[in-house]
Amino acid sequence: MGEVPDVTDGGSVEGIRAASRRLVALDNDPAARPAGARSAVDQAAAAFAVVRHRLREGHDGRGRNGPGERAERRERLAAAAELAEVAGWLHFDAGRYRAAARLETAALTWARRAGDRATELLTLQNAALRAGWIGHPRTELAIARAVLDRRRLTPRLEAVFRIREARGLAATGRATDAARSFARARSLLLDGERPGDPPWVWWVTADEIDGHQGGTYQKAGDWARAIPLLHRAALQQSGVTVGYSGIFGARLLAAFLGAGAWREAVRTVEELVPTVAGTGSGRTLELLRTAAAYTGRLPSAAPARMRDALHWLGGTLPPAAPQSDRMRSSVPVPPVGPRLNR
Repeated sequence: MGEVPDVTDGGSVEGIRAASRRLVALDNDPAARPAGARSAVDQAAAAFAVVRHRLREGHDGRGRNGPGERAERRERLAAAAELAEVAGWLHFDAGRYRAAARLETAALTWARRAGDRATELLTLQNAALRAGWIGHPRTELAIARAVLDRRRLTPRLEAVFRIREARGLAATGRATDAARSFARARSLLLDGERPGDPPWVWWVTADEIDGHQGGTYQKAGDWARAIPLLHRAALQQSGVTVGYSGIFGARLLAAFLGAGAWREAVRTVEELVPTVAGTGSGRTLELLRTAAAYTGRLPSAAPARMRDALHWLGGTLPPAAPQSDRMRSSVPVPPVGPRLNR
């Protein structure tokens, strides 16, 4: 179980898209654990290498200019762009930021050549999220606003980029404006689905907004606002399962520790430890390592049970990836470009 379909048999469009679907399932389906996203990353890299090789060999149909050939070329490029986007996301969530940047660039290049606006938008949202995560909030904000300025977005699509905008604003010290953008995203979700929504907006839920807004408050040390939002996000009450949902629980633990809510923090550790073995999200593991390291910062008033719980958590976590693979600075972010394909 968990093998991505072979895309080498002619590099068919359906074969490429089937690979993308399986990778998404591996990332988000708890039944796929413990292989999960960690095994999916290597499979995604292998699948991408095959597709890129096929395209470089001329299997994108260049040189044939009939209507049918042009349509086939666009379909193949669109399928390749989707695979590159999925692979880029998996590398990002695994903490492989440099590789994620390269894959995003490929996804954008192919999506634009294919006229695939849906994949282009998803890749840009991924690039914006990555920019914020690695410490470039102004870039996150710039990407979000460049997309929002195009104005041709469904409510759910606009909500995605309002979340990115809000994160960028919060991280650059504009808390009031960030709160407005988060509120706007929540309002847009109430508009429901529209015919123009791309398939990938399935994960855009109130849980997602709660998690991101709670995360901005947690990073700002505003525990009173962070905790209820992160608690709701961690419960995943929307019924939508995402492979990175553990991030919300990890941030909730950090908020409890910051607030000195020891009983709640211990309980959260007890809930998180059984999930570690099946966690494929490197970003989640990164946050949990940070929480476990809080042992050395615990005040003398903290109960021994709290210290023991953090030691227990730290002992369950796998080693961190090499620093060169997790570099947080000087990682390129794909540009929005002179115009967004419409």
